Amino acid sequence: HVLELDPTRFIPAPGQGALAIETRADDVETRRLVNPLNDAATASCVAAERGFLAALGAGCLAPAGALAVVAGDTLVLEAMVGYPDGRSQKRDRVQGVPDSAAALGAALAQRLFNAGGDLILREVRDASGPGGS
Repeated sequence: HVLELDPTRFIPAPGQGALAIETRADDVETRRLVNPLNDAATASCVAAERGFLAALGAGCLAPAGALAVVAGDTLVLEAMVGYPDGRSQKRDRVQGVPDSAAALGAALAQRLFNAGGDLILREVRDASGPGGS
């Protein structure tokens, strides 16, 4: 399944729908028990989406979305930055190997930033005033 750029399609906030189990780093037995629950494709998708958000320098309230899928040996990441009222948005996508998920997210953030996403984020941040994110 390959994502197609469709301006009517909703792109959720990064990391939505993924479940996580945290363990203590030094708890080898618990880590061994939960390791079979890890889904490598989902972990790569979340890494790409979070890499996108981190590279934007934006928080969880930023008007940005990212959705990654793994199809075969290819990770496809589609993302957007837009005004909360929907008047304008910048959308793009990248693809590459799942092992480079976070780097793909960062690269896509830079592309959207350079395409005008920086202006959108700055304007939204300024409009939210002190304490807004």
